[in-house]
Amino acid sequence: MSWLPQQLTVCSTRLDICMQVAQETHGHVGSDLAALCSESALQQIREKMDLIDLEDEAIDAEVLNSLAVSQENFRVGQHCLPVPECRIISPAKCCQVSTNFFQTPC
Repeated sequence: MSWLPQQLTVCSTRLDICMQVAQETHGHVGSDLAALCSESALQQIREKMDLIDLEDEAIDAEVLNSLAVSQENFRVGQHCLPVPECRIISPAKCCQVSTNFFQTPC
């Protein structure tokens, strides 16, 4: 199967998004990223709460299909869950960390 130009554009866009997320989440560990994804999804749900009937036992399929986490949801999640300062390491401090690992307060 050959790649179509629109498929290459989608792949390129996804790669750009992944690179941007990687740059913006420097210092995060796996649990931080999991919490960030959860918070971003909850932000999307909060935006759609007016469409969700809390009295029903199930959420309408149309509402579920309309849920999609956006870059804005992701940014709000980042502000809600900042990375702890002790995990932000600049390249200049990288060598210090290896020798002072147990002496550096969090």
